[in-house]
Amino acid sequence: MRKNLLDIEMQKIDSYPLWIRQAIWIKLRKGLEESECLNFIQDPNSNLAGYVPLLTFKGKVELEKRTGGFDKNIYHFLDYCISNFSIVEISLNTFLTIEEVCKLHQLCVEQNFVKKPDSRGIWALCEYMSGKIRLGEYFKHTGTITVDELQKAIIEFNKQVKLYGTAQFGQVLLQLNLVDKETMNAVLRLKNESKKRFVLDVTAVAPPQVTSLNTSEKQNLEEQIAKLKDENSKLKYKFMQVANLLRQNNDQ
Repeated sequence: MRKNLLDIEMQKIDSYPLWIRQAIWIKLRKGLEESECLNFIQDPNSNLAGYVPLLTFKGKVELEKRTGGFDKNIYHFLDYCISNFSIVEISLNTFLTIEEVCKLHQLCVEQNFVKKPDSRGIWALCEYMSGKIRLGEYFKHTGTITVDELQKAIIEFNKQVKLYGTAQFGQVLLQLNLVDKETMNAVLRLKNESKKRFVLDVTAVAPPQVTSLNTSEKQNLEEQIAKLKDENSKLKYKFMQVANLLRQNNDQ
């Protein structure tokens, strides 16, 4: 069974006393409110973080037999999906960005390896994060704006580009009062951060109290912690190799 780095991190937080967890929650909530993202991330239709892709029968067969000869990242993605990992958990465990994971998701949906999400909002977010659709199309797909309103925004955007030489489509949508500022800020922030690679350091996982354990149990626990740290070091080394390859490709 695959280790889930997010679960490991959450286990560490869950081991904290209640009053510390309460303080963390209050600070996180305050930060989300100040950044005007709280309402957006609480919306189930925007919960890309918790979305678990579901394999189709065709996807399960392809994962087992691999007759299509797809890139290994596709099979890694399918493997994590069949283990019930969410989009965010796949990103953390593979060291891929959310944008890269969403691109894999899009390809797998197109190949009918993964079912299309039931939520229109989550599907639109996947498309937008992967770069398949633009900002205006995202809001149209979620039902926030109509086709006519999108066309109106495009006309105004082109007008501003012609007058000032540049324009931002998000600002145009705000100026026309087609999208509220809080939703716009949250979507743009998610888009920007989806391009960033994030490595979760699980070496900081605090071992549980062992005062009540016998010698054999203590030794077993220490061996498990040592093994976990070794695995994390290997994962970091793998990430550095991937980062170097990406850097070399960009330099060519």
